[in-house]
Amino acid sequence: MRLLYSSALMISTASWAADIPFMDVSPDKVCIGTQYYDRTGDLQDGTATCTGTGGASVCAASGDTNCKVTAPFVAADLNSVDQWDIRSGKSYLGLAGKIKFCRNAANTGLYDNSTAPAGVGLDIHDTIDDYNRNGAFPTQNPWGADLLCGATNWDDVTPGTCTDASKDCVYRDLLTKINWTERFAAATWQDALTACDTLTFAGSSNWRLPTRKESHQASIDGIRAVEGVAMGDVDVEHWTSTTANLTGKAHIVNLGIGYDSGEKIKTDLFPYRCVQ
Repeated sequence: MRLLYSSALMISTASWAADIPFMDVSPDKVCIGTQYYDRTGDLQDGTATCTGTGGASVCAASGDTNCKVTAPFVAADLNSVDQWDIRSGKSYLGLAGKIKFCRNAANTGLYDNSTAPAGVGLDIHDTIDDYNRNGAFPTQNPWGADLLCGATNWDDVTPGTCTDASKDCVYRDLLTKINWTERFAAATWQDALTACDTLTFAGSSNWRLPTRKESHQASIDGIRAVEGVAMGDVDVEHWTSTTANLTGKAHIVNLGIGYDSGEKIKTDLFPYRCVQ
């Protein structure tokens, strides 16, 4: 990424090297016409071509990669940002944001509330939980905006894709960037905690048991939309790593509907999933 300053950058304190780490930059990454002081205190002149209207002329001039040009930005590096880093309804460097705060969907074939203030037909008073009476993941949108979450914000990151139970199935919640494994068999809380901590799965070994809030968030973000034979049923209580007020108990959460089943004795047996 080029530095786009129009005047010289002055060093005013003895601690400038720590305060302004980006001064350690080569002139070919700074626009022509811009001066700056490097780490040795020498005045440098930028040599990068930063004029033009097209992406090719601006970005390719100095061999930039992952480069984007828009009206407010002469050039920028998109290597570390994608649509899931930007809020829905906003755009940055031409990328339309996808981060959203999920709301419940409706299924008027199952439930249509017609009592005031609701009306006949789809409206915001018809929302149901993701369990949908054990039916398909609900998708009717009564909100008039992109506020529903489900399969579109979950990415199959399984090596070789999650096609059957023989695979190490992992799905990533693109809203939180958290990876979730398939469901594992019932165990005590301590055994689940240890199993995740020592797990080698899908080519990774840095797993852990999810917290109570992470489990609720996965439900909010629609993890039920990607359950199946390989990922396992989410409509059951799962262990979380969160200890309850009574330290001999821990919280369990039904991931399908986000129901917090409360505090269970840690020696009880419940299934679990691991996250990273």
